Amino acid sequence: MINFALLGAGRIGKMHAQHIKNNANCKLITVFDINKDNSNDVAELNNAKVALSAEEAISDNNVDAVFIASSTPTHINYIIKSAELGKPILCEKPIDIEINKVNECYDKIKTLK
Repeated sequence: MINFALLGAGRIGKMHAQHIKNNANCKLITVFDINKDNSNDVAELNNAKVALSAEEAISDNNVDAVFIASSTPTHINYIIKSAELGKPILCEKPIDIEINKVNECYDKIKTLK
């Protein structure tokens, strides 16, 4: 069983939450969105808890992997935080709209284990 944290519970996050729910090998553990109503809705539909911050969701010891479906400007920050904790990451595209930022992100995480 892979336990996921979902960052971003808007339209695309709700879709990915459903995909996680539909996979017998996956479970949504915690949800974070800056819109608390979105967080609450997705958490309730998936029997998950609501995190008060992305950092709380990422650092949850019960979370095995992080699914990033938040707005594009948040992706790099969430990728780096997840990688620093050794959590596998699934990130909605694009990672960023500027290739230099994507390359900088890669440089920061490529040596993390």
